[in-house]
Amino acid sequence: MEIAARKKDADLYKVMSEQIKYDKSFTSLQNSAWEGWQLDLQELIFSSVCTDMGQQLMDMKDGSAMWKYLCNRYEGTMNDQTKAMTKRQLYAQLESAKCKQNGKVEAHLNY
Repeated sequence: MEIAARKKDADLYKVMSEQIKYDKSFTSLQNSAWEGWQLDLQELIFSSVCTDMGQQLMDMKDGSAMWKYLCNRYEGTMNDQTKAMTKRQLYAQLESAKCKQNGKVEAHLNY
């Protein structure tokens, strides 16, 4: 997602990486730019996540809050939980796979 943000607008990436933060002393021009970046960020996020995750993110106030939540979920404090769920899903997928006696397991997995 960071690559898509860089491609779309260099400042949008700076907003995502918190190099540009909202300041109450923004002028009206800076405020409108900030709102535009937030809308672009929300659009980018909603086009990248599944419907269930999108519904969870809808309650958040802006795109920066959504991005922060996603970073914490997949790279931060919730990472152990995410790894555990991924292991469970892979284990279930392996259990349900039916392989030929001389076949390779890799041929049955979806990467």
